[in-house]
Amino acid sequence: MTESDASDISYIKAAKAVDKDVILECINVHKTYLLGANAVAALRGIDLVIKKQEFLTIMGPSGCGKTTLLNLLGGLDYPTRGKIMLEGKDMGKFSDNMLADLRRDRIGYVFQFYNLLPLMSALENVMIPLHFQGVLSQKQKVDRAMSLLAMVGLADRAKHTPSELSGGEQQRVAIARSLANNPAIVLLDEPTGDLDSKTSREILELIRELNLKGATFVASTHDKRVPLFAKRNLDILDGRLVHEKIIEAGEVVSERDIKQNVDQDLDLDEQIKLIKAHVKARGGIAALKKIKSIDDIKVEGDTVIRKSSGKEVSMMQHDLETSSKKIAGPVPVEAKAAGDSQKDLDAAYTEIENITRVYRKITLDKLQKKLGIALKTPLADVIVQAIKKKVFNGYFDGDVFVREMGAEQ
Repeated sequence: MTESDASDISYIKAAKAVDKDVILECINVHKTYLLGANAVAALRGIDLVIKKQEFLTIMGPSGCGKTTLLNLLGGLDYPTRGKIMLEGKDMGKFSDNMLADLRRDRIGYVFQFYNLLPLMSALENVMIPLHFQGVLSQKQKVDRAMSLLAMVGLADRAKHTPSELSGGEQQRVAIARSLANNPAIVLLDEPTGDLDSKTSREILELIRELNLKGATFVASTHDKRVPLFAKRNLDILDGRLVHEKIIEAGEVVSERDIKQNVDQDLDLDEQIKLIKAHVKARGGIAALKKIKSIDDIKVEGDTVIRKSSGKEVSMMQHDLETSSKKIAGPVPVEAKAAGDSQKDLDAAYTEIENITRVYRKITLDKLQKKLGIALKTPLADVIVQAIKKKVFNGYFDGDVFVREMGAEQ
């Protein structure tokens, strides 16, 4: 082995050792919501690495994107573009069930308003994640929950319900609950947002103490006092990380502006162009081959005409019979009249809306099978038109259509 080879191997081993310290990583993460005719960019190219035993704060005003970022880090939502890696695994490739398991076992949450179950005691609230994990015996669950309550200074309040606890005590219970399953990371959304200054300080001192014992925390906040208890703070503005501070013992020891490529906001028409180009590049999908665009169709009464040729479009009865077997119930009468009539498209919009409400992520092939209406228009174009008509919101990720429920609500 040459000296150069040994050096390369040493470098690779060192890189792997560093990677083991990385818990979460964001790689060019974007999140865009389609609200009516407008595309709203909540996050615009986030690059972020979070290592073990960090206490990181993300600070910014309301509407800057910090809660959206926290939701993505916690697997509560998917990015529009980019990747989020948790312990080296791409969360964007996880199914909903896999993400649920991930949130249960590897990610702890502390909500601004605690989210404790009102009829349960502090002890029972802390035991909830342990019940869902289903690993420990009842006695072990009680012992684990009691040790966590003791850790946050509430062993003597274990049998009290949330209504019998102060705001600070409820937040301590929420922190204990977030640590129940030994998560890799704990996310805190405005941890002091509902507390007075004295109680806020006590909670922040508790989080710092737990961090020094090995726990990893990421907190979103607009309170300038919170970062003073952290090890690192990132300022976020208009969906971009703009400034970083390194903090030791409540003092800023170094800081820097964060430079990154700035993507311009896209209006809906530009987004549609990107979507169509993305779909066109997937020439292997049979449903999208050699089918004329919806833009080439016009409807006159019950007659469907191609604008380019002026010829009437008909739908084969064989296709209707085949498609009717794929759905529960008959194909709509409108579909039998004309496969691409406006009424048929409206029926398709309704069916797609219903299907994608159940299957938030679905391939176009699977969606076409469940739709059961044999459209001559590419399904991708039908979806684009539905977005334009504000029937629902979403975007394409490869051959998968992702329904944006949050943007509609």
